[in-house]
Amino acid sequence: SSYTLSMRPFSLLPLLLSLSSLIDTTLSCDSSCDICLTSSDFEIGTYRITDPGKYCISSDIVFNPLPGDVSTPNEKFNWYPNDEDLYPACDDLRNGPFALGFFAVISIECDDVEIDLNGFELSMHPYFYIEQRFFSIIEIGNTPFMEGAGPTNFGPLKSLNNIYIHNGILGLSSHHGIHGNNATN
Repeated sequence: SSYTLSMRPFSLLPLLLSLSSLIDTTLSCDSSCDICLTSSDFEIGTYRITDPGKYCISSDIVFNPLPGDVSTPNEKFNWYPNDEDLYPACDDLRNGPFALGFFAVISIECDDVEIDLNGFELSMHPYFYIEQRFFSIIEIGNTPFMEGAGPTNFGPLKSLNNIYIHNGILGLSSHHGIHGNNATN
């Protein structure tokens, strides 16, 4: 019996593109960065900064956490936090910062934080933009409202100091680009 060996064309292009994106990410987060943030850091919701340091964005981020199906966008808890430990008040829908859902792409919850956007853009996905009408790209604080204000009890506000956000674009947001209460410096 005889065998015929047939070869399919092989392209290195997909491999090279994958390597290129890894190199771009590495180059955009230099050694001065304490934490490099990628799109995967935002898949389940708001990235909560609770430790001082320099945080660097390594690609454009289009925030669309826990998306629902476009044909049934209002199914229970589509685009809504579901981890009470990470997002306090998401289970009770009252008495905590995430009672009304994700309110920011990034929440800064401690003093002495630098965010270097590295020329990249942070924005809401258009579908999430329709779902969440009160939102900030970056919230300087642990809650979107001062204690006793707003449509529910969001809990006590931590006033923050020494926050530096620079070098990028704040894109689509249903409410604020950067928001904070009682922040200084």
